[in-house]
Amino acid sequence: MSTTISHLDISENVTLAQQGEIKAFERLIDASQNAITSIALSITKDLDASEDVAQQTYIKAWKDINQLKNGQSFLPWIRQITRYTALNYIKTQSAGVTSPCADYDSLLATLSNNDVPADVSLIKQQQSELISHLLDQLEAETREIVLLYYREQQNSNAVAQLLDISPALVRKKLQRAREQLKPEILNTYGNVIYSSTPASLVAIVLAVLAPTAMGGLSGASATGLKLGVKSPVLMGIIGLLLPLLLALTANHLSMAMVIKNVHNTNAKNALRQLRKQTTFWMIGAASVMAVGYIYTSGWLIVTIGFVLFWLGLYRSTKAVLVVTTEFVQPRIINLAGYTINLSLIGCYLGLFGGLFGGGLGLILGLINDGRFNSLL
Repeated sequence: MSTTISHLDISENVTLAQQGEIKAFERLIDASQNAITSIALSITKDLDASEDVAQQTYIKAWKDINQLKNGQSFLPWIRQITRYTALNYIKTQSAGVTSPCADYDSLLATLSNNDVPADVSLIKQQQSELISHLLDQLEAETREIVLLYYREQQNSNAVAQLLDISPALVRKKLQRAREQLKPEILNTYGNVIYSSTPASLVAIVLAVLAPTAMGGLSGASATGLKLGVKSPVLMGIIGLLLPLLLALTANHLSMAMVIKNVHNTNAKNALRQLRKQTTFWMIGAASVMAVGYIYTSGWLIVTIGFVLFWLGLYRSTKAVLVVTTEFVQPRIINLAGYTINLSLIGCYLGLFGGLFGGGLGLILGLINDGRFNSLL
């Protein structure tokens, strides 16, 4: 493996890949391909099928990379894609079905003898038969670990990191495998597993990916690259801006309606100052929401921004009600048995208009950025 997980900043490379940087995605492939092909092989029990599954997995991962909210979740995310793709593969094709070998011991001895020349395609077929035979003898939960252990040159810490389990659990599962097979036999199989490790998948994956798809994703990521944010985040912020404008407009118009009906100069100036303060408060609260979209992957900071937004509106409405009650002559009408003070309509227009705009911004932002599902 040319790039190791321990020396790779996964989150940074995911971010670069989300911005259209193909070299970053190549590094992610290099660092994870042993894990991905091993997982695929443990399910398909066929070398060619496992490599096909790995290719499909990386192609899907590249196309959907912007759906990943947290870069550190790349390995669990792509492992899940691999398992789903492998299971779907064996449902639709004849993966995992190899011609039975009459004498696995002889075949194992033959492949272990490096002095015996053979056809490359025949060797791969024989390797596939032996590995399938080995996997049939192992417990399902041990297969991934055994395959990856030998492909990672018997480094249990690397296996633990790639599969997100503890080194102690890796050693325990390996010991379980050694109890099922003699250690020397398992190690001989391990040599076959190691020799079956595929060459770099980068060139193959890049050849399969259509150039138009590459250019399309890079172009779609251009705006995000300039702003330093992911495109879903950008969509979240865009979903916030338009309702913010609605809320600011409602605040301005409602205050203007009240100021028009107030004839006390000091009260008018106080209302204008309050309108200015409320405008800055709303913009500040919206900024907190935007920061939440850019720098966090959850809904908490965004929601806190909305709560601040609402508190600013509530404070403003209470102050306007006080001024309206003191300085504006009530205009009372009766409508369907209800008494309505028209002088207070401006106050409530600002409150409910702002609340609607801010709430709409919160909901649209969460939906566009894909965070709404975490609330359900």
